[in-house]
Amino acid sequence: MSSPAEWYQSLPPISKAYGTLCVIATTAFQLGFYDWKSIALIHKLVFLHFQVWRLFTNFFFLGNFSVNFGIRLLMIARYGVQLEKGPFDRRTADFLWMMVFGATTLLCQSIIRTFRMIGKSSIESLKLKEVAAHVLSAIPIFYSPFLGVSLVFMLVYVWSREFPNANVNIYGLVQLKVCTLVYNKSFSWVLLFYNLSTSTVFIIVHAICIL
Repeated sequence: MSSPAEWYQSLPPISKAYGTLCVIATTAFQLGFYDWKSIALIHKLVFLHFQVWRLFTNFFFLGNFSVNFGIRLLMIARYGVQLEKGPFDRRTADFLWMMVFGATTLLCQSIIRTFRMIGKSSIESLKLKEVAAHVLSAIPIFYSPFLGVSLVFMLVYVWSREFPNANVNIYGLVQLKVCTLVYNKSFSWVLLFYNLSTSTVFIIVHAICIL
């Protein structure tokens, strides 16, 4: 049986680098080295104050140390690694391009959505709280100034398309073939439910049900 160090060294480069950066970002946040607001995707600060690093750093924060964070890391370690070792074997540049393309698409969608919500109001005349209020007024529980989770779920979806005959284990209770979910166009809903069901509120409800 290989040691943790050997397992880490055996990981493909892109998945290893992305997972490592996510761990570093969360560890530094937990140790108080920075405030999450300094790396969050806040469009006003990007476009008016030229804080362009926010376009990149928001993808590396998957939340604080929690069940959610662990699950998202496992998704990278399993689905990202399987993709990079399988369909993208010896195609590291293609896998990196897929990640960059996915991140760029998420950024564009986020920017378009935000500007649509602001409407005809002048951005210069709005305070950060007002901008946040416009964004949160649309779908409060789905808004996040960090797009890393969405990028991880993009990897999971691509994996589901490349491995349609694989089994998905849901809470250790139900096993379904990926092709059943994908071809019924319900895989995205499963991912959404899975993400919501691992939130703090649902964890508390699950704990109460178990007790």
